[in-house]
Amino acid sequence: MTGPLTRLRSQTLLLLLLVLGISHVVGLYIYANDRRSALESDGAIDIAERTAALAELLNSIPDTWWTNAIRGNQSRQFRASISNEPHVTTPEDPDPLLRLVRSQIAFQLPSLAPDEIRVARVEELDAPDDHPGRSLHIAVPLKDDFWLQTTGLTLTSTALWPRSAGVSILLVLSGVIVAGSWMLYRVTSPLTTFAQAADRLGKDLSSEALPETGPEEVVKAARAFNEMQNRIKRMVDNRTEMLAAISHDLRTPLTLLRLRLERLSDGEERQHLLAKVEEMESMIGSVIGFARATFQEEPNRLVDVSALLHSLCEDLADTGADIVLQTPEAVRLTCRRIALKRALGNLIDNALRYAGHAEVALETVAGEVVIEVRDRGPGFDQQDSEQLFTPFFRAERSRHRDSGGVGLGLSIAKAIIESHGGTLVVENRTEGGACARVRLPH
Repeated sequence: MTGPLTRLRSQTLLLLLLVLGISHVVGLYIYANDRRSALESDGAIDIAERTAALAELLNSIPDTWWTNAIRGNQSRQFRASISNEPHVTTPEDPDPLLRLVRSQIAFQLPSLAPDEIRVARVEELDAPDDHPGRSLHIAVPLKDDFWLQTTGLTLTSTALWPRSAGVSILLVLSGVIVAGSWMLYRVTSPLTTFAQAADRLGKDLSSEALPETGPEEVVKAARAFNEMQNRIKRMVDNRTEMLAAISHDLRTPLTLLRLRLERLSDGEERQHLLAKVEEMESMIGSVIGFARATFQEEPNRLVDVSALLHSLCEDLADTGADIVLQTPEAVRLTCRRIALKRALGNLIDNALRYAGHAEVALETVAGEVVIEVRDRGPGFDQQDSEQLFTPFFRAERSRHRDSGGVGLGLSIAKAIIESHGGTLVVENRTEGGACARVRLPH
């Protein structure tokens, strides 16, 4: 039962990591865009102020000093030159950043109207520091019909994402893995406990009750599960007691009927009626056995299954049965000895009844005890394969109880095997006959 729960934990943790990872990346993307806008605005204002200051300086000094003044104001991220014509054309609908630059320059140079200042954005320009980024080109009119041309870098690509973004994402995901794993374990542990309890309940109605501890929701669920287990146990007990009472009530008149028949003179009718009485007694015993097969008070104990099969086969061989046993020296298994002996006895009895012989083999395979009861009889119709374990179903179509039994042998065997946590499969053999295969957890 842990497999589905493990997958649930893994899928939930992966979904949590995916959602948090995506939300973290989206958050960093939004933060980077906001940071980009803020850095670009600061850079643009700085370029505008430097351009306005340089234009004011150039207008206040002789033309012969302009070259030295420009050379002294240039830097790796700011370049300037003098031209006769502006090299910049302001777009008809400048973006907010361009309007901000023009307003800043006009504020520092009141003699200029904003429309006289030309500003344009240049994307992916090779900046002086060899980093591609965003630049602004500005053209400001000077005295004597000259123009001041400036180019400044407002933003470089290296400034968009914080260097710690990757580390931040890894730290967040690592924290989610640790905290999420612990949280999911706490949440799904009760599910594991309930799954194990349900599995035990299917095998043993007298299994230990769930502890009613933990969070309020878990306590309520555990209490409801324990009450359900008690109700099922009471229902089975009542059914068994009812059938036992019915059996007792039926056997009393049957016994009286048998006594009266015994007093009659021998004859074909007397023998026929006695056979019917015996058949009814057999049917009542079989029904009681089937009712008790799924609920046994017998405790589990360590049993040598090999010795159990030896004893069972020897007892049958003493009655003249044709039976062959192949088994290792000792195979120990914790089980209910009497119930398991009854189940295996039913399977062997079926083989002897329908085929006249039985081959029994015991082995351990991959942590399981595998018991096969094979025969070389007629097998069964494939269309009956799904009904073989149905109570009172008889693959042998005759109406004689001696040849086909009551139809509860396989049902009882299956109920006992499954109560041990095992499986029972009956299939036709390719070489002829049938094979009943029992698998029990070792």
